[in-house]
Amino acid sequence: PDSGGPIGDPEPLTTNFGNLGWARVSADGQRLVASVYELSASLELYRVVPDVDPPVTFVRALNPRSLRWCRLSPDAVWLACSTIGAPEDLVLLRADGSELRRLTDDDHKDRNILWSRDGERLLFMSTRSGGWAMWSVRADGSELRQLTDFSISKFFWGLHWSLDGQKIIVPFGAGKLGELPVNELTTERALRTIDIPGSSQTFIPGPWSPSGGLLAVTEINERGEALSVGAIELTTGTYDESRLAVSRQADWNVGGWLPDSRYFVARGTREIALVDSESGDWRRLVATTRPNTSFSLSDDGILHVEPSSEDGDIWLLERTGGER
Repeated sequence: PDSGGPIGDPEPLTTNFGNLGWARVSADGQRLVASVYELSASLELYRVVPDVDPPVTFVRALNPRSLRWCRLSPDAVWLACSTIGAPEDLVLLRADGSELRRLTDDDHKDRNILWSRDGERLLFMSTRSGGWAMWSVRADGSELRQLTDFSISKFFWGLHWSLDGQKIIVPFGAGKLGELPVNELTTERALRTIDIPGSSQTFIPGPWSPSGGLLAVTEINERGEALSVGAIELTTGTYDESRLAVSRQADWNVGGWLPDSRYFVARGTREIALVDSESGDWRRLVATTRPNTSFSLSDDGILHVEPSSEDGDIWLLERTGGER
């Protein structure tokens, strides 16, 4: 109708396709053009040593086609991943590929996983309470609990554990970060702000350096696009921007720090790179072709990189059964 409103109740469209999207309906409502696509990812592991050339050596590759968005545990023993497609569940895969454990098994979406610093718990985003909220679970699958009772969509790509493991650091706005407790169900009003002295920049937090002196961050503009990656000393507000060119992607741009608290691993426009927080220089570790390639770094310098691909076709679907 001219109003643009619906002219009837929603009707289910049933197909045998696993992933279908980007659909367009014909004017008479009888035909549908859509993309049918298959997502897949491989998991590659490398060892990073900054004072050798090259600074990275290949360890192994795993090919669990049904997993993505993985994060390597601090001790590099496990990869915590989301399953591809619907539903999205959390699973643990041993980094040597020998064992797979399912942590959640339901109709909800579970993604954006973060290991606690001690490797005992996992923080993740879930729709199991309605909208997106923070949840946590122990690495053995016990003690599943909700952490926030409000929508955390605006913090979706910018969450990291605090140094003491008792709080979650989130982006908040120009010159500020936010902090939420993890041991209780909290409201948005319980969010405590952290002022960055003398700074008017907006940052998405990454991981803390092992020494606790530096926080790896992504600097963003007012549209939420990435401008740079670097390290900030919160007590002074000093931001040391690296020379690594980044794409507009602002999510999960830093994978972790090496034990010396000088080097961190970050995602550039065409590579996963080793960044020197003191000089701002960087060296390529692994070339990438996608701006949102997942990656993470263990405490002892094992790097996980997750090349992904999409294979798809265009299909025409026609309605059967006549008019209703």
